[in-house]
Amino acid sequence: MKYSVSLNTFALASLLAAGTAHAQSSVTLFGMIDTGITYFSNQSGHSTVIEDGYVNAPSMIGFSGSEDLGGGNRAIFKLTQSFQSTNGKAMNSGTAFGQESFVGLESDRYGKVTLGRQNDFMVEMLQYTGIVGPIYGYHPGDYDRITGEQLNNSIKYDSPELAGLQGGVMYSFGSTSGNPTNTGRAFGLKLKYENGPFAIGAAMTDLNGTTINPAEIGLAYAFGKSTASTADSGIELHNLSTYAVGAAYQLGAARLVASYSYVHFEALDGAKDRLQTGDVGVTYDIRPDLNVAADYGYSVGLGGRWHVYNAMMNYLLSKQTTVYIDADFEHVTGAGQVAQLLYASPSSNSDQLALRVGITHKF
Repeated sequence: MKYSVSLNTFALASLLAAGTAHAQSSVTLFGMIDTGITYFSNQSGHSTVIEDGYVNAPSMIGFSGSEDLGGGNRAIFKLTQSFQSTNGKAMNSGTAFGQESFVGLESDRYGKVTLGRQNDFMVEMLQYTGIVGPIYGYHPGDYDRITGEQLNNSIKYDSPELAGLQGGVMYSFGSTSGNPTNTGRAFGLKLKYENGPFAIGAAMTDLNGTTINPAEIGLAYAFGKSTASTADSGIELHNLSTYAVGAAYQLGAARLVASYSYVHFEALDGAKDRLQTGDVGVTYDIRPDLNVAADYGYSVGLGGRWHVYNAMMNYLLSKQTTVYIDADFEHVTGAGQVAQLLYASPSSNSDQLALRVGITHKF
């Protein structure tokens, strides 16, 4: 009987403690869904029309939360999973929360420390690039990681902002199990500064143990060799290091941006190559619910040359819902190279055009 009373007392105490913690905590469900219709001028020699999602924005669902620890300190977490809206399929197969899953501590005074599967700092450079809208027009292969790439088993520190200056450092221990992002170690750095209408930022990531597939971005040659023999398996890298710098300036209703990224590749056999990309762009707010944007990007390296032009118009039906139209055009001039917008099927020649209408809803 004493055991029963003790157990009930413990259960009641646990419920009361949980209630107290709940009163001091907050959990938010959030996400977004993007879907649209895309016309491609040339995929494998003929035009196509498809329904495609995860293009203008990542379709994803997530949970974030914080617990007030007092004194300007908080415990925080974030769990997010991306998916293909056209069929509901998870984008990162084999992971329950493949986009990000981390937990950590945040302080108004000392900054933030988080641990888990996290985006590296390169994604923060997206605000300085001229890239607008659909992922088709992003940098070749996303090898500079600006669309948002994750590192497993990582620890990240973001400093507090001081006079407009803010920095960060992260380290990944790597992994070979589950859904590996890098089999060896990785580390990254960032530094950014904002003052009124002006902003500038720089970031880098250096990682060991990953694979790229130049054949999947329309390249006939990479590392001085034909890509035909590695079209199925890709090329294993000992090291990939990427660096980027960018700046933005708000001029009335217009936001002007420019950026440069550099990627260095070292294959397991010691062969080396590089990829450089520069782009410029502008976004203009015609009115609060209507804006237009345009961008030009030029990339060279890995045996290829890319000219990419993007233009977009967004109409905000509400704070949560946007409808848009977009055009992305790519022209390539590398030896044996064919045009292939990011995550699209290859063209049969040096040009490829994508026209899209779509809708994005946030919640």
